[in-house]
Amino acid sequence: MNIHRFNFNPISENTWLVWDDTLEAAVIDAGNSNSPEDRELDEFVADNGLRVVLAIQTHGHFDHAMGVAHVVERYGARTQWMKLWLYAWTCWHRRTRLQPCCRK
Repeated sequence: MNIHRFNFNPISENTWLVWDDTLEAAVIDAGNSNSPEDRELDEFVADNGLRVVLAIQTHGHFDHAMGVAHVVERYGARTQWMKLWLYAWTCWHRRTRLQPCCRK
């Protein structure tokens, strides 16, 4: 397992890129928020011959998800929310009886 840390966006969020011997990679908490940060991520991926297949969000803070759209659009990566965070959100959602923004 290989790990590389990027420090992105104005509040210095840590984005992690992990990959194995197959060179398939996952971006964890994609915080890249502008073109130079997108380029930094893209150049690292290209320089190391990686294939990004997954974008993982550990929780829903905005600074940990600013770059998810770039990762999905650029690499066709799937997205995955960590189950513990999703469980906590679901419990809160049920308690407050709010509807998700994507539902009609």
